[in-house]
Amino acid sequence: MASDNKAAGNGNSRMPIVSRPISHGPQFPQKEFEPDDPMELVAVPIPESDMDNVVDDLIMEYLFMGSTPLQVMMMFRSPYYIATHAIYRRKGEAYIKERVRAVSEQWRKGWLNGGSQHG
Repeated sequence: MASDNKAAGNGNSRMPIVSRPISHGPQFPQKEFEPDDPMELVAVPIPESDMDNVVDDLIMEYLFMGSTPLQVMMMFRSPYYIATHAIYRRKGEAYIKERVRAVSEQWRKGWLNGGSQHG
């Protein structure tokens, strides 16, 4: 008869068997996917917005989430990212590349290293 204190598959081990998942942070409620989910992230155009600020804010948001400058650039190039790709088509490759470079440089010099270079 196998002991509950022995790991599965190894009769010599004295490791306890864990019968529940180990928590590594906050637990969030799980729910079924709904096609018209009101919590789904969607881009909403703001007619009077300053496009330069919008681009910089999007780039900063992706950097804050851990994306690399190359990954951010790919999000602007990819048609699967509707909002960023629309800006990319409107402003062009050179403009987006320069904004990604400039904001990433600010991020690296200031915010990432604890500085306060925001402009």
